[in-house]
Amino acid sequence: MSKLDVLHVTSAHVVRDTRIFVKEARALAEAGLTVGIVGPGDTHTEAQTEGLTLITLPAPANRLQRFTSFALALDRVVRRLKPKAVHIHDPDLLGIARIWKRRGIKIVYDVHEDFPKALLSRPWLGPHWVRKAIAKLTDRTERRAVDWVDGFVFADEHLGARFQGCHGVVIRNYLEVSEWSQDAICRPTEPVTQCIYVGDITIARGVFRMCDAAFAAAGDIHLHLVGPIPTDLRAKVNAHPAKPWITLHGRKTRSEVAMLLRQAHVALCMPQPTPAYVDALPVKVLEYLYNQLPVVATQLPRLERETRLKSGLSLVPWTASSEAVVDAIRTAASTSVSDHRSVIEAHYNWQDEARKLTDFYRSLLDRPNLAQRRVDRLITSNVSAISMPDAKPAAFKRTSTASAPK
Repeated sequence: MSKLDVLHVTSAHVVRDTRIFVKEARALAEAGLTVGIVGPGDTHTEAQTEGLTLITLPAPANRLQRFTSFALALDRVVRRLKPKAVHIHDPDLLGIARIWKRRGIKIVYDVHEDFPKALLSRPWLGPHWVRKAIAKLTDRTERRAVDWVDGFVFADEHLGARFQGCHGVVIRNYLEVSEWSQDAICRPTEPVTQCIYVGDITIARGVFRMCDAAFAAAGDIHLHLVGPIPTDLRAKVNAHPAKPWITLHGRKTRSEVAMLLRQAHVALCMPQPTPAYVDALPVKVLEYLYNQLPVVATQLPRLERETRLKSGLSLVPWTASSEAVVDAIRTAASTSVSDHRSVIEAHYNWQDEARKLTDFYRSLLDRPNLAQRRVDRLITSNVSAISMPDAKPAAFKRTSTASAPK
């Protein structure tokens, strides 16, 4: 196998993740770069798909393995493929990425979300003081990465605030409109309102908020949950009193999701207003609106600021009752939604982001490695100091110390 230009590496996402595979990797491949993706899967597989090298490794059985045996398996793939740049998507990979860096590989860190804030809302990590300690450690690790990571990619503008002085670019999760049909959509005519949610099914993303609304509707609403769900959470949803009006579809392909969206009346996006979500623009909102679905969503500051999308959104405060959510769903179902396709194509189009990503990588691959650039600056400083008659040894020593590769 020839040497790759870019290898996307993930320990937590599937290799066909929308941001990683559908958007970023395909965009780079279409620009003429050789691109691969390696991440967790059911078994070890290697395949060529749409001009991309896709490699899956057996997923770690627990979180400890994610940092140990799985990380070593990723390292073996990186050593074999010898990419010019590794594009990591998870903060736990920053440790092993430093090893790849020492081998002369350029490292790009893709910041999908504010990870430290997200950790605070993950109860499975333990009590709040444990989560706070892990979040603080993660924040420190990410901030220090500015000193050695060659480039940062941020999923939204506010995510770059913690990485002052880095070489980075904002690549938003805007919509790849070519994935979706341009045809007019005819909604089903039936008395029960079909509500749909697409994405990871978690407590933080409002699964019980949606289930409670289905129960409060007493049969007037049927809830379709589409996406991966942890085993323990699936058991809780199956035990929910609204279960007769809930369908768990599991993970679906993009074409299957498109079909389910066509069969729905209202789409839901109801994350908890945690620090990780208040400033985020969920791409699923764009997908829903492009498919001409009205959206009932949690009232979040970022969604309130998206005035171009306002006519398609019904925002409900998190503190509102389940009955208030049901009322918003019923109102949305009976309201004609204006066509947001032209707005999304003009202002929320992935192709604009793809061009930025391609330009970023062309610049990155043409530049010396960050460590090499520091060595070059050190040599230049030394030569300048030697050639200057009045150069002071003390000043020369400080420059050498400050410029040493980390």
